[in-house]
Amino acid sequence: MKRKGSLRKLEVKDRKMLRKILGPIKENNEFRRRHNNELYYQSEDIITSMRKRRLMFSGHLERMNQERLTHRLHTAISSRKSYSKWSQQVKKDLQEGLISSDDVQNRERFREQVKASNFQPLTTPTLRPASKWSQERKEAHSTKMKTYWQRKKNTTT
Repeated sequence: MKRKGSLRKLEVKDRKMLRKILGPIKENNEFRRRHNNELYYQSEDIITSMRKRRLMFSGHLERMNQERLTHRLHTAISSRKSYSKWSQQVKKDLQEGLISSDDVQNRERFREQVKASNFQPLTTPTLRPASKWSQERKEAHSTKMKTYWQRKKNTTT
């Protein structure tokens, strides 16, 4: 995930799936959709979990025996330009999680620190400016929608 736009799309899909899985809430004999804060209260957002998994995998590669083919491939590929973005992001995540290189070598301590780290989301929610509707505009829109739905109802029956 390189661009903020693609991260936002992923977050939107994540929330949509969580809403489907968790279902609506029944309040006063009416059902309503869950709000974003209710979704994230019950589960971790997908971007944070991806960052934690990336850290766990990079720690696995660092601890790996240097004679293994996987480790040799990792060191060979890590010199490439496209791969350096991944490693730079891992370094940023390690700094943000306050995890040192010594901790990476100790598997148990590293796991605890990664799980305990609370990463800030890479994207911030975009706030839409609230449009100021006058009472006249609200009423005009209401009557317009009522006539629209009445016509639609009459054409289907």
